[in-house]
Amino acid sequence: MDCHVFSLTAGVPIKAIYAYIPVFILSAIITVMMLEKKYEDPEVLEFLCGMNIVVNLGTTSTYIYAFF
Repeated sequence: MDCHVFSLTAGVPIKAIYAYIPVFILSAIITVMMLEKKYEDPEVLEFLCGMNIVVNLGTTSTYIYAFF
């Protein structure tokens, strides 16, 4: 397998890792809430869906920031 398939081995700048830390923390919080089945409450489910969108936008923004 080509090692350039993986972003970190292909040379993602270190500033991407530092910029991604808040997004990673939010993602970890969402994961814990899902494992605790917090999604059974409709209001929490709505919050989780919204935060999932924030994580996706944060990940995309971090990669854009890293390469420009």
